[in-house]
Parts: sequence; C-alpha cells; structure tokens
Amino acid sequence: FQDMPTLKTPFVLGTICGSLALSISAQTPPLPPVPPNTNAAPAQAARPTIQPPVQPRAQRPPPFEFLDGDRVVLLGDTLIEREQVHGYLETAIVSHYPDRNIVFRNLGWSADTALGQSRVSFDWNKGEDEWFKQLKAQIATIKPTVAILGYGMASSFAGEPGRPKFKADLNRLLDAIQETSPDKPVRFILLSPIRHGKLGPPLPDPAQHNEQLALYTEALKEIAGQRQARFI
Repeated sequence: FQDMPTLKTPFVLGTICGSLALSISAQTPPLPPVPPNTNAAPAQAARPTIQPPVQPRAQRPPPFEFLDGDRVVLLGDTLIEREQVHGYLETAIVSHYPDRNIVFRNLGWSADTALGQSRVSFDWNKGEDEWFKQLKAQIATIKPTVAILGYGMASSFAGEPGRPKFKADLNRLLDAIQETSPDKPVRFILLSPIRHGKLGPPLPDPAQHNEQLALYTEALKEIAGQRQARFI
C-alpha cells in the first residue's frame, strides 16, 4: 500500500471498503447451519407499536409582495427614523422589484409612540387627541397602500402596566391608517423592537428592560395575528 496514491474523498474510501468486504465474503467458506434450540421459550407475539399522532405543519404565509404603484409609509420610533439615514430597507425592496414603481415616505420620529407624542414638540401639553390629529394629517397626505410600523421601544419603559394602553393606541393608529384607503385594505407589516444590548459597566444591565420588550413584542404579535398583518 505504500505506493498507492492518497485517497481523500469519502466516496473512494467507501468504494474500497465495500470491495474489500465483498472479496472477504467470497473467499471465506460458509459456516454450518445453527441447530434449532429446543429448550427455548416459545416466542411471544410482538406488541403493536403505537405511533404518536403526526402534528400538522404550520402553513407558512405566502411571500409578501410589493405591487407596482404601492405607496409605502414607514412609521415608528427611532428604529424607523434612523432608516432615513441609511435607506437599507428601501434599497432592498426596489432591488427586488426593479420593474415596479414603489414610493416610500418615512415618517419615523425618535422616541415616538403610536399616538405621535414625540413629534408634536412644543404641543406635548395639548393632550393625546391633538398629538394624534397631527400624526393622522401627515399620514393622510400619503394615502399609503402599505404601512411598515416599528413601535414598542419607547413605549416599553412603561412596563407591564402600560401594555394594554400600547395595544389600544396601536390599534387606533392602524384604524386611522385604514381610513385613508376606503376602497381597499392597507397591507400592514409590524416590526418588533430590537433587544437592548448588554454593553457592560458603566452602562445599565438590560435584563429587566429586555423582559419589558418581550411583553411588547408579544403584544405586537397578537395584534398582527388579529389583523392578519405580517409580523417580523
């Protein structure tokens, strides 16, 4: 074997091992038959094997498709506002649909809530109805066919007590967006907030805040399921 070339592929090694096994079995005389054991206990009937029920696979929804002529509004807190700087999402979508005319409008605002609290600036003391009125006016100018929403980070600091209000406010916003398109349904995509990263001292431990974020992420998932919206 010293003069044989090195064999590196599993296929070749497997072929040689199989050939050697066949060669050995051909050269070895057959063994005599084993006499039956008359003292052995009678064989018991095999018990039937009960197979566990097969769980049906969850059906994946069809891919979300952006259509020619879509008007896409991006709404949310800092997660969405920073997209104004980078434009990764818009670039990815138009690259995937180069033959379609798709318009994007980013209305994100840092630390905003579903009622538009941060964007009203010096009108913050005028109450929620006034905040929401200004947000609705901005959305109405776009008349979106697709709405991508990224809320939850700013609202999550209210913890478990603030979760019901967050859900109510977000549903109110979704209803207001749909009102701008009375002829056909707006297609919604809800984004979960990103986790609070652990960067070490002197920055705070994010464990508690991540627990709060998980509550708000679950709330977003529930709303998406109720409205047949996409959740990411």
